[in-house]
Amino acid sequence: MANDYSLLFLPIFAVFGTLGWLMIFLETYLHLPTKQMSKEERITYSATQATIMTGMLAVVCYFALQFLQAEVFR
Repeated sequence: MANDYSLLFLPIFAVFGTLGWLMIFLETYLHLPTKQMSKEERITYSATQATIMTGMLAVVCYFALQFLQAEVFR
């Protein structure tokens, strides 16, 4: 019977996911045009984009770590 190391990945996702979300948010927010968009529109757009990108990255990393757990830690 193999040990389940899935819960060990949760703090990694929480810390790096938060930092990743913040970096993506700031990168998209700073590059949006200030004259064509209001501040609220820029914040909404940046938050949406950061959430989608961070979520997709978390899913890919989760599956990669599950593969490592199944193949390397057995």
